[in-house]
Amino acid sequence: MSFFHPSAKTRKEAIRYIKFSLVGATNSSIEAFLFWLVRLIENTRWFRNNIHLQPNTEMMLAQAISYSVMCCNSYLLNRKFTFKSKGKIFGHEAARFAAVCLITLICGSFFIDFLSVTFHLHGTPTRVWAAKLLTMTFSNVTDFVGARLYAFRGAVKSERSAEALPEPPAEKLSEEKG
Repeated sequence: MSFFHPSAKTRKEAIRYIKFSLVGATNSSIEAFLFWLVRLIENTRWFRNNIHLQPNTEMMLAQAISYSVMCCNSYLLNRKFTFKSKGKIFGHEAARFAAVCLITLICGSFFIDFLSVTFHLHGTPTRVWAAKLLTMTFSNVTDFVGARLYAFRGAVKSERSAEALPEPPAEKLSEEKG
């Protein structure tokens, strides 16, 4: 096995990460649109006059809303397309995925606040989007690791055990049919 000839397991993980990233691109579009929409609402006269939040809190609110909706979509797409899960849709797997999303949301909120305060990535739309895109990149990696190792571990284990079962010999199959 070399860099140019990866093992079957390595290829399978690479394909899984590519699928996760394709789902992630869809989710990122949804998350970015919702972030923009919430920020647009936050900048309306009505919102400014009736709801009083600090500038960083507004970004964190937009982050929380957009990320939460994206997580629901991510779970549904990844459980079928990426990890091919066959478990109950609202079972332990969903709870584990929600835990991964919650941890990533908390880390991402601190990360966007850190970027906003430390590097002054707030105030102008360009700065806000720079903070958001860096946070989305950070969150994608965190989500994949959590989803792969924790949330969908049952789907990955059952896939591995199915691969480990040896194929019955061809003559044995013909004996069973006859």
